[in-house]
Amino acid sequence: MIMLKNGNMDTSAGLCPKDGNKVGPFPPESRFSCFGKGCINQPLVFHNNTILKGTKLSGRFYGTNDLDGDISEEVDTASYFSVSWEKELGKGGWSFHHVLKTSKSYPWLMLYLRSDATRGFSCGYHYETRGMTTIIPESPNFKVRLTLDIKRGGGSASQFYLMDMGSCWKNNGDPCDGDVTSDVSRYSEMILNPQTESWCRADNLHECP
Repeated sequence: MIMLKNGNMDTSAGLCPKDGNKVGPFPPESRFSCFGKGCINQPLVFHNNTILKGTKLSGRFYGTNDLDGDISEEVDTASYFSVSWEKELGKGGWSFHHVLKTSKSYPWLMLYLRSDATRGFSCGYHYETRGMTTIIPESPNFKVRLTLDIKRGGGSASQFYLMDMGSCWKNNGDPCDGDVTSDVSRYSEMILNPQTESWCRADNLHECP
């Protein structure tokens, strides 16, 4: 599953639900920039279907939120995201290549590539979902093998998660049941970036995922 998250939102439109319930307009949060009326564009997304060339399968998703911008990777004025993949037939696994670039209008973007085994309430969601992995892994009876090659970092404010694994239970230890006032999503992850200080600490828990 490929997911692009955006921290900008037109809060005055009243289009986005909160915890599964429709809510009216509300003021924007000060931590997210708002560059004009509407504040957010639904991104332009382009999809190159997976095709077979010789013995290699390859495909791609890419696009931008800046609808009047150039989506070339070399242009700095527009946001840009790209996920491409390839696989040699009969050899090894899939190789994925991620590119994510923010812009002045879209300074807060997140790009996910995930294998989702969500089963609704048990994972902290207020709605049932299909899930893409048919079996929810239970420790210690599964293994994840990953090779990571970082081409270029994004500076001190840039992060990526390795490996991001989530679940849900209430603060009293009970399993989640869809009550969003007491269900708490839990994440186990490492944020790898030598230029980023350790925000999440035992004495600074409100900064933890």
